[in-house]
Amino acid sequence: MKTLFFYGTMRHLPLLECVLGRGADGLDYADGVLPGHTALQAKDGPYPVLIKAEGEAVHGLRVAGLTDRDITRLSY
Repeated sequence: MKTLFFYGTMRHLPLLECVLGRGADGLDYADGVLPGHTALQAKDGPYPVLIKAEGEAVHGLRVAGLTDRDITRLSY
């Protein structure tokens, strides 16, 4: 089982469940913070990217209990 940090639209549980192809049952998720970073819009598209930024923090969702199948679906 793996733990990942999601920010932007992927922290919306219904969207995450859609991508995973299953419900969030069995996942351990909670609000999380990634210190030392900020989220900005990418130059080549309307999506966020993480950039190191001292004194900043990105709020997101920490999700534990992800399977290898989940990771494959997220990577796709």
